[in-house]
Amino acid sequence: MWTRAELKEKGKAAFKRNYWKCVLVALILWLVAGGFNSSSGNSNSSLSRHDDQSITEYFEDEFLDSEDYDFDDGDSIIDEDFNIDEDYNQSTVQDTLKDTVQNSFFEKLSPIPLLRLLTKTAFGIIFLIIALIGLLLEIFVFNVLEFGGSRFFLQNAERPAELKEMLYGFDGSRYMNIVKICFFRKLYLFLWTLLLIVPGIIKNYEYYMIPYLLAENPDMTKEEAFAKSREMMDGNKWDTFVLGLSFILWEILSSITFGIVGILFVNPYEKATDAELYRRLKQNSERKETFEF
Repeated sequence: MWTRAELKEKGKAAFKRNYWKCVLVALILWLVAGGFNSSSGNSNSSLSRHDDQSITEYFEDEFLDSEDYDFDDGDSIIDEDFNIDEDYNQSTVQDTLKDTVQNSFFEKLSPIPLLRLLTKTAFGIIFLIIALIGLLLEIFVFNVLEFGGSRFFLQNAERPAELKEMLYGFDGSRYMNIVKICFFRKLYLFLWTLLLIVPGIIKNYEYYMIPYLLAENPDMTKEEAFAKSREMMDGNKWDTFVLGLSFILWEILSSITFGIVGILFVNPYEKATDAELYRRLKQNSERKETFEF
């Protein structure tokens, strides 16, 4: 068994003996997890009442329904704009009508609405490119840095760790395996959360130990990592949830100080405590395996 007070005390001691490095690593992890994922999607525009209309709706409103070209009152466009002589042949009348309509159409098709349409299309393409780049960065860089942070705090629980542990996962021999497992972990959590919020939360705690398992065993297969994490968290999900909840007052203080307390104390404190939790659950798992053997 383990207690919250015991884990937090050990985590705080490990964090304080390597203070500034723990603060820096926790700050990087915070940026990776949340700092780069926030975006403001508000866009205010008062250029025209047609900004949210399609080009088809624009021409229906501005051209076909225009008072200058009302086709429903029985008057012909030609009758309003031209005095057609009886000597005009049918071909001349048709050509004149065609020119009138085309000229009016292209008058309505001014550069301004086309420019708006092209601008909105360009912004849409740019947004998609940025979103794709962000997704690729998360899969191939940020997830590996998150793994490196778990390894750092796990090493720091035993002795003061070095910052180079953050880059441990980028080694060629283990890189793609870490990328794959971290990707599937987040993908499964996303899909479970789409299904229902509560199952997503449960699965989050079920997969809680995967980064620490990989930190010690970077060559572990995906199936082994998921199975081992489920085994370690069996019967410990609620206690782990309460452990995280015990930092709530610190989180409130961090919010009041605009995140300063979080950066300098709370975030590394929590990470160090999570590393102690993994160490304790690992010991319990090894004892259980020895007893069963």
